[in-house]
Amino acid sequence: MAKEAKKTIRCKMNFPQKIVGQPVMHKLWHDFMVVSNTMRGRITEKGAFLEVELTGTAKNLEKALKFLAEQGVGVSGHP
Repeated sequence: MAKEAKKTIRCKMNFPQKIVGQPVMHKLWHDFMVVSNTMRGRITEKGAFLEVELTGTAKNLEKALKFLAEQGVGVSGHP
């Protein structure tokens, strides 16, 4: 069985205040095998934003983006 090709997307994530401090980025790897590379970001008590590169299979990236949306994380800038 051939391995699925990996792809990388670059996006901006906006985290609502209610989930700041939760292990959202860890879950991307642990639950979806999507690696995140943080380019820049800002975290405050009122929320957070991160500019990241996400790398994984197309299927896993899709699942990870769905998870982020379910958590209330706004994701923009990806195809």
